[in-house]
Amino acid sequence: MMTGHFLFYICTGIWLVLEVYLYVFFNRKVTVSNREKTTKYIMLILFIAATLGGRYASPGFRENFIRPFAPLRYCSIPLLLAAFLIRMGSVLQLGKSFSVNLGVQSGQKLQTVRFYKFIRHPGYLSLFLGFCGIGIAFYHPVGTSICIAISFLGIYIRIREEEKILLAHF
Repeated sequence: MMTGHFLFYICTGIWLVLEVYLYVFFNRKVTVSNREKTTKYIMLILFIAATLGGRYASPGFRENFIRPFAPLRYCSIPLLLAAFLIRMGSVLQLGKSFSVNLGVQSGQKLQTVRFYKFIRHPGYLSLFLGFCGIGIAFYHPVGTSICIAISFLGIYIRIREEEKILLAHF
């Protein structure tokens, strides 16, 4: 296997293992009055479509992907690593307040320091960076566009719902 592909699969694997771990072990309950669960499934469906869409929507995608990594494609590696590190950092900062379910837990305070001092939703930034990394690694105009656009749509839908909950509570 070529070095670029190997690094891509390792970075993507690490990032995906983290996301699965969070989904399994941080599926915490939030208060019933502000709970929203639907968008995590919408995001999952859109993320699957983002990663598989280019492959099925465009002839030549597979042949393009298996080519050796060009210099631009190596940009996907730091994006995936940044996605992992930002996601880990934001989860660690939220601590017991983190949940894959949207909502506010009793006694939860609005975070405004460290990551959250600079960006309101660092976890979603990490997801977008990760999907940009995957899209760049695809190195195919249709596959890259589909991956980035559909993942952005999923993140946008989720942020919009989370903002409603946060604004109502804080």
